[in-house]
Amino acid sequence: MRISRIPVIFFILLVPIFSFSQSPVQLEGKIIDGSNGKPLLYANVSLLKKSIGTNSDLQGYFKLTLNQLLESDSLVISFVGFNTKKINIISFLEQSNPNIELHPTSLKLSEIVIKPKQLNLKKLMAAVANRFRETNRKEPHIAQSHYHEWAKHNNRYIMFTESIGYSIYMGDALDVSPLAKHKFFYENVRKSDRKETWLKYANPYNDLPLGGSNTLNAYRRFELNGPLSIKNNHKFRYHLDSSYVWQNQWVHCIKFSKGEEKGEIQIVENDFSIKRVHLTTRHLWSIHLKKQVKGKLAIEFNYFDNQPFVSSVEIQYNIAGIAYSNKLTVLSQKFDSFQLTQSDWGAINGNDQEPFINYEPILWEKYLVPEIKGYTNIHHDLSHEERNLDEQFLFNSKKYHTSKNASSQIEQANHFIDKLKELF
Repeated sequence: MRISRIPVIFFILLVPIFSFSQSPVQLEGKIIDGSNGKPLLYANVSLLKKSIGTNSDLQGYFKLTLNQLLESDSLVISFVGFNTKKINIISFLEQSNPNIELHPTSLKLSEIVIKPKQLNLKKLMAAVANRFRETNRKEPHIAQSHYHEWAKHNNRYIMFTESIGYSIYMGDALDVSPLAKHKFFYENVRKSDRKETWLKYANPYNDLPLGGSNTLNAYRRFELNGPLSIKNNHKFRYHLDSSYVWQNQWVHCIKFSKGEEKGEIQIVENDFSIKRVHLTTRHLWSIHLKKQVKGKLAIEFNYFDNQPFVSSVEIQYNIAGIAYSNKLTVLSQKFDSFQLTQSDWGAINGNDQEPFINYEPILWEKYLVPEIKGYTNIHHDLSHEERNLDEQFLFNSKKYHTSKNASSQIEQANHFIDKLKELF
């Protein structure tokens, strides 16, 4: 992940702008254990009044990119096993040290890992599924997200796309297919030229669809049909693989299987929250083959207001000579709701099917997106005599993805997203 350490004086100089500017602005810092100075990974960071949250990365850094900042707002930083800290935003901007210290609670378990008590896994997983159903947000919600996808043939990259945009859940009340309720809105897109090996699957179109919603579809299918589903929870077999103590709490790594679908889910025992899931499934949608295929799915969760939200979703498969990878990472999560109509869904769906590719390099740099593994090789393989990869991003901008004509719903989708962006 690319980290930008902005000096504190830079924060202070920007304070008057934050409340009025509609350009993206960034808050960032580092969360550490006050007892030893070590970084705290995956700590929750949220702005109270704007109801926006994110989590710290593997080095303890957090980044919140906002369209507008309220000076009266407060940062709330929490981490399991540590005392929660609340900081007025002006105090945070004025402090001389951008590090935020959290201190452990007085309750400490022994550092010696003791074998946990015997578990009834069927009952435990039923409780996890019930807890997930009760707390999972049923109203529409939105997150600022980054996704990237690539394809390889003969171990060389043949396609690459990434976008900063918005992942949207349309809500349970909307009258659309359950698998169509998660959508990705493409706002700032970097698209490579495509190799013929990829384009041969696009006939009769000039390109295959973008995969921004593909990971969300895979997550939704798992949510409805996997071990978190009330109707299917009892159909899986469970086996305790291991347990460990994480921040004073037991975490159980539970293997699950049903037919050819196999995976592992990590459960925090005291509140039945889910840390991560990974599985092998035959129900991943292949963009280039236009059918379900076997592959790997990995999901990580974040919790705000004790409610589960997707933190990242990744899918990978290798079939018909094509290796494909797609990952969506949430940059900041809005954990309050908004109103959405059937017409709004139609507009967002239209954007998903035929997005307008627009790359704004200056705005892109304001969002510190996750570092992409193997990016040097991607750049090398996809650059050619006419254009290197960076030039391709600009060449493929300001045009529709697969056609020359605008969808009749594009303007409505852009208007709807502009209203939602004000929430950030």
